[in-house]
Amino acid sequence: MNSLILNTTSRTAMARKLAEAIRPHGVELRHAQATRVLATILDENQHTLAAKMKQPQSGTPHLSCSVPGCNDAAHVEVRLFDLYVGHSNDDTELFDQQDFTCPYLCLNHLGKNEEQAQGERRPRGLVRYPYTNKHMAQGYSIYRSLDSTKPS
Repeated sequence: MNSLILNTTSRTAMARKLAEAIRPHGVELRHAQATRVLATILDENQHTLAAKMKQPQSGTPHLSCSVPGCNDAAHVEVRLFDLYVGHSNDDTELFDQQDFTCPYLCLNHLGKNEEQAQGERRPRGLVRYPYTNKHMAQGYSIYRSLDSTKPS
């Protein structure tokens, strides 16, 4: 089995090839859509895939904090969480997705994000954060430790 080189050039080339391959079938695929498809094929979130491609290919890879200008190693993955409570237990739905506006935080920015948060952490509530949830989705941010041996 061949290994896949994860860098911007190879991802762009794969996205173009994918778009070319399906064009004869009457489907027009934009570059961003092709990138999302590739991430799905590779069983990755598109932002996680992009973050991995920024990392050096040798040594132990690490993810960087997503705050602009910060190059510290990420400590947590940021998740958007909400609970849609219906009239019965069958109507209750859980929303739990990676926050694509800020997928990863280092310890420093994690602390600041929580200290400066404004709003009530409750289902269907709205919490404003300095770094996460930039599209103001209902619910609140939760964090998943990137070190499986340490809870966050």
